[in-house]
Amino acid sequence: MHDGDEERLDLAISRATGRSRAFVQVQIAQGRVSVDGVAAAKPSQKVSSGARIDCTFEDAPPSKLTPVAADLNVLYEDADLLVIDKASHLTVHPAPGTHGPTLVHHLLHHLGKAIESLDPARPGIVHRLDRGTSGCIVVAKNRPAQEKLSAQFKDRVVKKVYEAIAWGALPERGIWESVVGRDRTNRKKMSRRTDQPRDALTGYERRQAFRHAVQVRLFPKTGRTHQLRVHLTENGNPIVGDELYGGRVGKRALAEPLREILAKIDRPLLHAAELSIDHPVSCERMTFQAPLPADFRETLAAFVEYDT
Repeated sequence: MHDGDEERLDLAISRATGRSRAFVQVQIAQGRVSVDGVAAAKPSQKVSSGARIDCTFEDAPPSKLTPVAADLNVLYEDADLLVIDKASHLTVHPAPGTHGPTLVHHLLHHLGKAIESLDPARPGIVHRLDRGTSGCIVVAKNRPAQEKLSAQFKDRVVKKVYEAIAWGALPERGIWESVVGRDRTNRKKMSRRTDQPRDALTGYERRQAFRHAVQVRLFPKTGRTHQLRVHLTENGNPIVGDELYGGRVGKRALAEPLREILAKIDRPLLHAAELSIDHPVSCERMTFQAPLPADFRETLAAFVEYDT
């Protein structure tokens, strides 16, 4: 900085130490940073070029997670990036109530020594997909790539395209704009009935219309938790298979062969079909695509045959 200039505290420390802003923000929150002898109040406070900043960093303890080998469906990989077609029913990272290995367990095995520069609890994770959602997910393989990719998601540089099968009817295209946050009465759900509202914007395009359902392509402009599931549900179009948001078959008058196929669906039929990012090193625009999984294809074919 030039004399008299001011800069955010977390940014100044990150630039000077090479540590990620996320790491620095945790250290500030834990009282390990002071400015001119006074404990830093928050990461966003401004510091001038003449300020004395003292840091007593403490790294997170080594991960207690055990690496687990798996045949990850890799769409692309280089020294900085790993793009995976995530299987449905695979949880991205451990959380209370999670059973069995997660994507993070598999990444610990796949990345090997590369995790030494990453957060061992969530190595390379820059975004997530719900457990039941299949499709494209990008993982950073080093700390600089993780910071640059995280910034792209925050700045909405990333383009995401999803495919879903949803109940009901929809116009050819449209936009849903609302707020989304933790539901006031059901803590497992997100909704517009929330005390923590955050803006959410989704564009959509109808691909096929059936008697009781539609195939729809979704273009989220924001990345709120359960955003697509909430927008479809609150429009009266819950995703097929989404029990949490009312996507059960119910008493709909469906042909018996279609009903039999739907009885086997045990997750929301939502698929992250396409992901576009700027490469964190070359800055080249890159687009990755994941084909529709078998359960999605089979259900779609059944709607075409029995519900047109």
